[in-house]
Amino acid sequence: MTEQPVTVPDTLDLAQHARLAIHGITGNLDPDIGPDMWFHCEMSHQTPFMKHIFCDNACTPNYDTALSLLRLMSGSDEGLDMEARMRERLLSQIEDGIYWNKAEPDRPWRCRYNWDKDNANPKGEDLASPVGNAYMMNALMTWREVDGDDRWDALIAEMLGGMERLENTDNKHRRLCRRPPEPFNNRS
Repeated sequence: MTEQPVTVPDTLDLAQHARLAIHGITGNLDPDIGPDMWFHCEMSHQTPFMKHIFCDNACTPNYDTALSLLRLMSGSDEGLDMEARMRERLLSQIEDGIYWNKAEPDRPWRCRYNWDKDNANPKGEDLASPVGNAYMMNALMTWREVDGDDRWDALIAEMLGGMERLENTDNKHRRLCRRPPEPFNNRS
């Protein structure tokens, strides 16, 4: 094997990598639902597929946080319309300082907790988790830092109060329902 000279860049173009990441993130949003992220992207199957699962709601704020920071790095405006729709949806899930995983007919996968006795359909209740609320609060703080607008301060403070209520719930898995909590994943 003969060695041949190769030209290698002396710098890593982080802005270009940020643009590629924006393309990947916005391409992994379901434009028909939310847009929520496709949590499972199964590319190793004969027929690749993507599917939603219950983590979509908790993890979608991470996508928005990443997009804010990647845009700062790259200046890219790719997928701004999708990002605006995602942000609007995220904000619509916050009520009384809590970021809810709301029971909605177009998102049947949104809850795999507290299945009914036939183990067939999730109960139609809104749920909230500390993890999802922490991710959403992080997204709000990132928006505040990136755009420098203090309009986010009141919502951040409101969510801090919501996080305190989540912490003080007596449900052992720290999931808050809009009704008195029942045992986690109760199958009886």
